[in-house]
Parts: sequence; C-alpha cells; structure tokens
Amino acid sequence: VSDVSGRVLSLSQQAQGCRQVERALAEATDGERRALAEELRCHIRRLSLCPHGSNVVKKCIVVMPSQTLQFIIAEIMAGDTLSRVARDKYGCRVVQGLVEHC
Repeated sequence: VSDVSGRVLSLSQQAQGCRQVERALAEATDGERRALAEELRCHIRRLSLCPHGSNVVKKCIVVMPSQTLQFIIAEIMAGDTLSRVARDKYGCRVVQGLVEHC
C-alpha cells in the first residue's frame, strides 16, 4: 500500500500502474482503502473514461463497503456524467459495477 500511496491518481492512468493500485486495494485494510480511494476524489469521471483508470474505479466499487462509495456515486450522478460514462466502452463497466454492488 505504501508504494502507491500519494501516487494513486497518476498510477491509475497507466497500464502497469493501475495493476499496482488494484493490488494495493485488494490487499489493504478498510482504512487504507478509503485513503487510497480518497486520492481519486474529483477525478472519477475522467478515470471512468480511461481504459486503465476505469479498472481502478471498478476495483474500488468491488472491494469497498457500499457506504464508503458515496463520493463515486455523487461524481457519476453529477450533470451529464452518468449519461456520458454509461455510453463509454470503459465507463459502462463502472456503472455496471455500481448497479451490482450498491
């Protein structure tokens, strides 16, 4: 977890980096997961449309308790984001994950 802490956003947008972040999320405690996910706040739309970032957002949705995902839901629901993300080839999987896990 410490090897990705502070670099979650930049790593999430890279092919190898997103795998590191996903692994860290899978192995982290609940508190560590919240801290890692917090680094993504205000960037959910952009990450959801990214081939690598969408995997990290999906991993957050799967491994974190649904009550801690409110900021992800709020960012997806803001303005036209839901419509845009749901129609995107990567973003649609984020929306699917929210429907399945929340």
